[in-house]
Amino acid sequence: MGQILSSMGTVLLILHFLSPVPQGYCYTLLSLAALQIILELGLSSVILQLAAHESASLTIPPEEQVEGDQRAHAQLTSILQLTVRWYLPRSRGAGMRRGLRCWPVR
Repeated sequence: MGQILSSMGTVLLILHFLSPVPQGYCYTLLSLAALQIILELGLSSVILQLAAHESASLTIPPEEQVEGDQRAHAQLTSILQLTVRWYLPRSRGAGMRRGLRCWPVR
């Protein structure tokens, strides 16, 4: 509910303070950010399915050392590394995107 109110407030502020050209830029950037979120949701589903498939042939005994098929272990490690390489820079950038707004700098 808070996000809906925040979004409506953002739209009203954009309409009030920005002329039509900067409004177009702002709405374009907001649309691209929304598209990125949808694409990343799809990627996270694929990563989840891949990890579940590979971990089916692995076990973690009480010693916390992964045992099982070496190929599955290597694949799971590769999936983890890819996930970290993909999401870590984006999570750092998300904080910056939240801090930046479409308001003109004076």
